Amino acid sequence: VIRGTVPMAGFNPNMVTYTIKAFDEGGGGASKKVGFKINPPLNVEIEAIRLTAGGSPTSPIYPFKISGGTGKTEITFIDKNGVPAKAPGGLVFGRTGGITGKVPQDASELQGMQARVTDEGGGVVTKDIKWIVNPPMVATAVNPEVTAGGAIPTGLIPVKITGGTPDVKLAIYERDGVSPAALPEGVEFNEVNGSLAGKVKSFEQANAYPIEKVYVVKAADQGGGSLESKFTLKINKFLQLSELN
Repeated sequence: VIRGTVPMAGFNPNMVTYTIKAFDEGGGGASKKVGFKINPPLNVEIEAIRLTAGGSPTSPIYPFKISGGTGKTEITFIDKNGVPAKAPGGLVFGRTGGITGKVPQDASELQGMQARVTDEGGGVVTKDIKWIVNPPMVATAVNPEVTAGGAIPTGLIPVKITGGTPDVKLAIYERDGVSPAALPEGVEFNEVNGSLAGKVKSFEQANAYPIEKVYVVKAADQGGGSLESKFTLKINKFLQLSELN
């Protein structure tokens, strides 16, 4: 049985070989060579965990950066008394550190929680966790009107998103919310800031105007927030000049 505390320094990660000898009272003896490998200390860094109130991460959030140590690691979320913590609300804590489930409305039940990381070689690291629960995502939609043949005004954002974490991803769809959007020719949607840009192509048939079409914008952030909102894009008849007699 090998016991004790592994030294923090003085060893390199190469294999060290020892010979273990055993003897009995009858004159018998045996020896066996065994190898020991002492890996670098277990090191854990934890990024601030940013969640969106009321959200549900579509994939586990992993805030841990782990290096060194031996073999697989296991992560336990503990309270200020060192007792395994129960995830508040509908959150789920995975044994590998992944966070899923339903995000609570605030961080009050998460404050003071720590993460205890252990590895197969006896390494243990306990660290504080910084939880940030952002307000729920909110969408404000407008129904923009543009003129055929004209350039779309700079900064035209039909659906503005507030709340949530800063890393919001946007996508635009047809009215059914499933089919990719077929925007008017010459018009582009910016998936970073949600703006429309470009020059609207005009058609010679003046009686085709106004043209109205409904689109769906879906937004999702990395804190589990998501929503969708509709807007109507109206294209008015191109400008015409007529001579005065």
